[in-house]
Amino acid sequence: MNPPAPSAASPALLESLVERIDVGVFAVDRDATIALWNRFMAVHSGKSSAEVLGQNLFAVFPELPRPWLRKKLESVFVLGNSAFTLWELRPYLFRFPHTRPITGGLDLMRQNVTFLPLRVSGGSVSLVCGTVFDYTDTAMAHARLQDAIAALSKEKDAQRELIGKLEAAQNQLLQSEKMASIGQLAAGVAHEINNPVGFVNSNLQSLKRYCEQMLHLIATYQSAEAQISDAALLSTITALKQALDIEFLQEDLPALIKESEDGLVRIKKIVEDLKDFSHVDESDWQHADLNAGLDSTLNVVWNEVKYKARVEKNYGTLPAVACLAAQLNQV
Repeated sequence: MNPPAPSAASPALLESLVERIDVGVFAVDRDATIALWNRFMAVHSGKSSAEVLGQNLFAVFPELPRPWLRKKLESVFVLGNSAFTLWELRPYLFRFPHTRPITGGLDLMRQNVTFLPLRVSGGSVSLVCGTVFDYTDTAMAHARLQDAIAALSKEKDAQRELIGKLEAAQNQLLQSEKMASIGQLAAGVAHEINNPVGFVNSNLQSLKRYCEQMLHLIATYQSAEAQISDAALLSTITALKQALDIEFLQEDLPALIKESEDGLVRIKKIVEDLKDFSHVDESDWQHADLNAGLDSTLNVVWNEVKYKARVEKNYGTLPAVACLAAQLNQV
């Protein structure tokens, strides 16, 4: 005859769950005497339950923020309400090392901690149970995301500066009195701008790839929220998402990158038109597309023309014409 199945709420089952869960669980009484210490806490602190049970929490861990933690625990004992702290506001409570690669940039485990009141038979609060959630992966992803945003902003500033230099060069071209000097200036500007545009474009593509990876990681975390049954943890996650404005970042980052890519395309087009305008690589007679030459020259002078005239282009179908393209464009 098989023995009866244990009750889902049996103390042995609950004790096993608390011991095996991948979340730190500890409990203290009003004197801060440790009454519960699960395996997560033992592994990450290096102190077994046999070493800490019955000991004062602050004696075992003198590095804890004693005044702050005393106040937090006392509020739970007195009011009977749960409390919590977020890693963004207080990076950690316990100085636990993390197991991520050292290149992650964080020294210790980032933690969200919840404090829950425990009552005996519905009476007053006899213990406060603390749950320690490892948020190191989230903190690292957030740090990388912030670094990517800062780098992207820096790249956008560089693009604006390049566009400003390019427009200034265009103005210099229009003001030059000698056609030869105009061509020489255009060639120099095109060469000087083309080099930094290359590495800006390379960096932007790397940033785009990094951001896509980090946004995918965040989306994966979000897809797992429905599986979390801990109301306090869900409340903590919701508060953190609101504080970081994650939904805005998920929408704005791809738009920022797309805007930057469009800016680079614009820079490249102007540089190519400058090179066509001066024909720095071509000094002999050759067959040229007159319509393309008109478009190239209009693009170079557009910054001046757009405020003074309306341009209508009604090109015909023309064959390639043998000419000195540099001189023809400058006319």
